[in-house]
Amino acid sequence: MVNKTPFIFILVFLFSGCAVKSRQEQKDFRKMFTQREFEKAKEILDARSIKKDEKNHLLFYMESASLKYAQGRFHEAAQIFVQANELVDVLYTKSVKELLASSIINDNSQTFYGSIFERSLLYQYQALSFYHLARRGYFYQVKKKDGKDIEVKTLLSKDQVRSHYNRVRSTLIAWDSFFQEMARMGNVKTFLKHDLLAKQMAATLHEVLATKRDKEIALQLFKSAYQILLELGPTQKVFNKNYEKYNADLKRAYNKGKKGKSLKSKKLTKVFGETKNYLTYKILTLTKKIRRSSYAKTLRRYKPSLTVKRKLKSNGAENISIIIEKGLISELKGKDFTYNLRSAVDSIESPTTRNLVNGIGVPILTYFALGPLGLGFASHHGNTTVYSRHSAGEMLTKEVGLEFELPSAKASDEKNNYQIEVFQKEKKVLTEKLVYMSSLSDISFINSQEMIENSFKKRGTRVGLKYITAILAAYATYKKMQDVGGELFAKPAALTQFLISQKAIKETEKADARHWTSLPGSLLTLGLKLIPGKYTLYFVERSPKTKQELRRVKLDFPEVKTPVKTLFSYRTL
Repeated sequence: MVNKTPFIFILVFLFSGCAVKSRQEQKDFRKMFTQREFEKAKEILDARSIKKDEKNHLLFYMESASLKYAQGRFHEAAQIFVQANELVDVLYTKSVKELLASSIINDNSQTFYGSIFERSLLYQYQALSFYHLARRGYFYQVKKKDGKDIEVKTLLSKDQVRSHYNRVRSTLIAWDSFFQEMARMGNVKTFLKHDLLAKQMAATLHEVLATKRDKEIALQLFKSAYQILLELGPTQKVFNKNYEKYNADLKRAYNKGKKGKSLKSKKLTKVFGETKNYLTYKILTLTKKIRRSSYAKTLRRYKPSLTVKRKLKSNGAENISIIIEKGLISELKGKDFTYNLRSAVDSIESPTTRNLVNGIGVPILTYFALGPLGLGFASHHGNTTVYSRHSAGEMLTKEVGLEFELPSAKASDEKNNYQIEVFQKEKKVLTEKLVYMSSLSDISFINSQEMIENSFKKRGTRVGLKYITAILAAYATYKKMQDVGGELFAKPAALTQFLISQKAIKETEKADARHWTSLPGSLLTLGLKLIPGKYTLYFVERSPKTKQELRRVKLDFPEVKTPVKTLFSYRTL
């Protein structure tokens, strides 16, 4: 076994190249997308390894559809989102070969399935694509003319428009089935099985579809969103300053079979109150429209704030819904962790490897790792692992630290206020503050923390066994060279061999940082009442402290020709 070790590490090292290349390609694509250089982003995407690699097809669909959606090419975006959702269904049959490869090599060798929240957002953007396509009433089609590709504006018939609105409904039904399936998977422990954004977005779409049945469904969805906000909203940093402690307390409560609404670890933000007010207002206005007889009871149950009461009195029916998809989701990156040698030794299952370790002795291997190989030790303080370099005189009771990566994303860093300003004939007629639906960066943070917790032991064990193999091989070389040329030659030879193996381990154990990187960082919403006419709308970002304007983006807002409820969404990068 020892003699074969260098060959094994050379073999697994070959699999690391894709992970390194994928990271750089993802970074380049993200940069071009942020700068709205969509054609350059497409060139990078088309040249990326994910297009050619079958295990990354879902990720390729996600990014490709995002590009089309951001460019307003909703016909093409919808088609790709449909393909992506169909692929998700196919991918759930995992092959034994793939699972075996991932356990031997690393997670980058697996097919990209997307996280729960990424798969959920496929339905969201599929529904939005069909809605915007139907609302707009046309799309651009590429046709050949005189040997050249030209774009031709193609109008939708009334039947096609109706068909696309119905496809919005069918997508929303499939979306609901997705979460019902998640709820039935009791063995999957995650906060993301119930999605605040999904409920709000589905409710908003049903509301603008505007049949009596759609409005009934919208009301129930807004009520569900309200309940999710109370319990799971505080897991997001944007809603709760004390989010990390709340997440830990909520997990403990769930493990005991309890609810989390009574948890004290909350320091709710102003944003939480604004979102709660928004949902309360939506519930009350819809109740008044379609269930007038139960309005008084609903009013008592939801106890609207003074802000909501004033809005209920002053506002007529809102006919415009605005959704702002702001920024980019937090980037998923590799974060260093350590696993101790003692745990790795205890996890050895191979009789051959265990006999080798026992034959040499754990104390000797520990001394060898700390001394000639110069590894550090890992100490633990609560949930924090501190990694320190070895220095002479340290006690062997310290745990030898074995390094590896896991994927991690940062929580949001939202500090600014966002508004919509409405102008008519160059005169400002309205300024309204946007309300947070959800922070996808915070959701990504929660997802990465759950991935770390769920995979730490498995990854640590796998990495530990690789290190043990490398240490055993280096020790064999050390003893052999010690007999031939003494300590002067033995230590450098062993160290050189170990460093080569260590590099291979680190490369092959890079975190699987693949993710849908072109998603927005957060989604905000707003309802407006605008009579038919021409308006100019701006998205305005202001400092919460000084109220100074930091950014102004003119929105492509069409003329209001009808009081019928309509949804518009915009991407601001």
